[in-house]
Amino acid sequence: MQISSTTYENLEVNRNLENAPEEETIELKPDDYKMALYYFSIKDINGENSEQLIKQKRKQLENIISNTAVITQVYDSDIYGLESLDKEDYITLVTTPTTSLKNLNVIEMKKDNKGKIVSIKFKISTHENNK
Repeated sequence: MQISSTTYENLEVNRNLENAPEEETIELKPDDYKMALYYFSIKDINGENSEQLIKQKRKQLENIISNTAVITQVYDSDIYGLESLDKEDYITLVTTPTTSLKNLNVIEMKKDNKGKIVSIKFKISTHENNK
């Protein structure tokens, strides 16, 4: 069984079901990079210090995303299904305070052995139910 999450490390679990216990708890390890990216993508930025917070958020994203990252937005559409974004476009998208960011869902994220995010696949649902 493969377990994947937008905020936890991916995990592969192999069990022999013939002698497996009836119930088992599997502990997932948080992935700091996934959590940070998810947090930055959905966090509202409002109020007096909003400009400063946006600059801070942009700088943090600049540091955790590789310059050569492959970033793909997935659409539910008959006209087109995928759009490729560069790092700057993605950072601008997730740091521009809009209500659509509440519907942003990171489908998949990969990082290299240095800890930099090298791939992001995400979707912005048009309806809350499609998240």
